[in-house]
Amino acid sequence: YVLTRRRVIAVSGIVRQTAVELPLSRVQNLVVHRRVRERVLGLGTLVFVSAHDGLGAVGWSYVSGPGRLLAKVREALDHAEREP
Repeated sequence: YVLTRRRVIAVSGIVRQTAVELPLSRVQNLVVHRRVRERVLGLGTLVFVSAHDGLGAVGWSYVSGPGRLLAKVREALDHAEREP
């Protein structure tokens, strides 16, 4: 998973690799999913929901420290909003 100042990227797969990029300017909502097992292990899933119907959502599964990561994503979103 990659977070830049302009986009969020998720790459998955070994044999068949899929890469999904979502511009931060298109992120409408952030969702954190944490099942009991994930909470015990300090993990969670962070989902970036797009403001554009065609882009859908980008999910980062089983990330460590989802609360800290959410704060970093919010910081990047704030920065992206301030850029022209």
